[in-house]
Amino acid sequence: YYAWGETTTKQRYYSDTYTYSGNDVPAVIPADHDAAAVKLGDGWRIPTKAECALLAATLNDANYKWEYVSYGKQKHGIRITYLVNGKSIFIPCGGQMDKEQLYQGASCLASFWTSSRNGDSGIHFHAHWDSSSEKINASAEYNSSRVFGLNIRPVKTLLE
Repeated sequence: YYAWGETTTKQRYYSDTYTYSGNDVPAVIPADHDAAAVKLGDGWRIPTKAECALLAATLNDANYKWEYVSYGKQKHGIRITYLVNGKSIFIPCGGQMDKEQLYQGASCLASFWTSSRNGDSGIHFHAHWDSSSEKINASAEYNSSRVFGLNIRPVKTLLE
């Protein structure tokens, strides 16, 4: 779990342990504060809000299949498959850390930071599987306190 714009994990997600404060918060995470870029290098980064909006839009696209998948008790999440070529991505239901407490949502909260912020909030991709209705909802513009710890889902632009 990473707070928005931080490159190390921690045990406590409080405002007094957060890197950015006051007016020094950029609108977009710079490369030296991008956990994916710092940890993986070689062109990896946290996705933009626009890229996450494209992913969220596939929820209602017949060319994509969104499904909740479980690999035992501890590993579950949402798999999004592009039906044209069979390629897929998996977004684990990792929830979010608030202070020292992990919140995973009622059934499955699959979320990860985008590189954008909205005022005092960081913007993250948010997909939720509700076990009672067996439906998935998704948004690319879900706001959370930047102090919270969320997963990251690194992306890399491949040049041809």
